[in-house]
Amino acid sequence: MIKMLCRGFLYWKGYVTMEAKDDYIKQLDKLEFGGIQMNEQIKEYIDKYPSDIIAMYNDLRNLIFDSISSEPQETMWAKLPTYYVGESFVRLIPFKDHINIEAKAVSQNTEMLLGYKVTPKGMLQIFLKQDIPADVLKKIFVETLG
Repeated sequence: MIKMLCRGFLYWKGYVTMEAKDDYIKQLDKLEFGGIQMNEQIKEYIDKYPSDIIAMYNDLRNLIFDSISSEPQETMWAKLPTYYVGESFVRLIPFKDHINIEAKAVSQNTEMLLGYKVTPKGMLQIFLKQDIPADVLKKIFVETLG
């Protein structure tokens, strides 16, 4: 929302020329999403959620990219945002009040996730009112994606 207002205001006031507009928008996108361009399909999918879910999703996405040495392939799989390194994957599945994280190493680290719900299918649920367990998630992302 803020990005859209900034784009419109700067263009309307003449601070951004038509020629520079596309470059400016790309720079805004990189700032908003941690400097790594987000897959357009995922961006469109995420933009349908409330702003607090979008913020949490971006924090988790940045944590994935910061945790591992190789850059994961970001794609939609079965209409779900998925991050691949080789055959291994992490899925971030947003809902209106929480995000599920599907990663192979979640089930191996449940003792470090006390206070968080792990579903019978082995997905970690992080609700909006909860802090993101960044240290544990970094470990999970490294163990899952290498």
